[in-house]
Amino acid sequence: MQYKSSNSGANTRIHYISVPVPASSGFFEINPDVFEDAYPLPDAAQSLQSFVSAGHTIYYVTARGEWSRQVTQQWLLKHHFPIAPLIFTVEKDTVACAIKATVAFEDSPGEIDKLSGIIPDYFCA
Repeated sequence: MQYKSSNSGANTRIHYISVPVPASSGFFEINPDVFEDAYPLPDAAQSLQSFVSAGHTIYYVTARGEWSRQVTQQWLLKHHFPIAPLIFTVEKDTVACAIKATVAFEDSPGEIDKLSGIIPDYFCA
């Protein structure tokens, strides 16, 4: 895994995390069980637990469809992620504004541009 940080503009820090993402459009809808075998990034659950322990509120915001709610919740529990609201939407930027997000972890390059003007600090996988 590789990390790279950069400033993208006014008060926004972007931290890039290079990981392989082997998915094509429609892949997850056809193969929802792939989530069960996926591994989280090292220390991801512990890092989010640290945020919660420090008094921060977290939300899981995903562009996955509502069809993946059960498998997503089971995966988060299996990997010891903190319990938090799970929001399914393709409009992550709208949700980020609504919840007044200050930090985000993002794995979609397409979301980076949308979020960079809204969230002051986020991590890209």
